[in-house]
Amino acid sequence: HEDFVDLKFFLELRRCFVTCGYYDFGWKDLHHPSSKRFRVQLSAMINMAKFREEKIQVYDEINNDVSLYKHLWFTTFHKEI
Repeated sequence: HEDFVDLKFFLELRRCFVTCGYYDFGWKDLHHPSSKRFRVQLSAMINMAKFREEKIQVYDEINNDVSLYKHLWFTTFHKEI
């Protein structure tokens, strides 16, 4: 059971690194990490978090604009329902 949990954790962590653009994560990085590789991996995670935060702000601005236009359209063309 413990081996399964280790494998599942490794696979999820590997998927996370692939999402961050780091494709060289292996079993050795989990069980015998080196400081140089860990620094690169941590940098990939931080860069992804910064990128995500930036895109969320842009998405929120666009979403707010669309909501305003929908509201204006609805109130302009549907005054009496």
